[in-house]
Amino acid sequence: MEKEKALKMLQVQAIGSPSILVPITFSGANKEVNDFMANNHINETGRQILGNNNPSIDKTIIRGTILNEDLEKLVNNFPNNDTESLSKTVPYGLGIQPNPHITSEESQHISKNIEQLMERGLK
Repeated sequence: MEKEKALKMLQVQAIGSPSILVPITFSGANKEVNDFMANNHINETGRQILGNNNPSIDKTIIRGTILNEDLEKLVNNFPNNDTESLSKTVPYGLGIQPNPHITSEESQHISKNIEQLMERGLK
């Protein structure tokens, strides 16, 4: 979890301006994703419901946008190691989608920083 938080924070910092709309995706149960969007100022741009109306499958994938400043607040509120509390508060797999605000050089720099974090954590 610490790796995911660090990765997202480096991406937020690379995007820079707080007023930039950042494309994101995440998934979870239908009620969970609706609550998450309402509580975090997310503009939905796409929705895919899995299960073909099968009541035993409740999984929704959302594509949307969020202001970088709101994304930063959200990432700062991620728990560091408690994956159970994360699953109760943030839909699974929150990801920042490719966008023109993170250059290929910045992506390489982020990757190197994450590798170093992992190496330090494994020692």
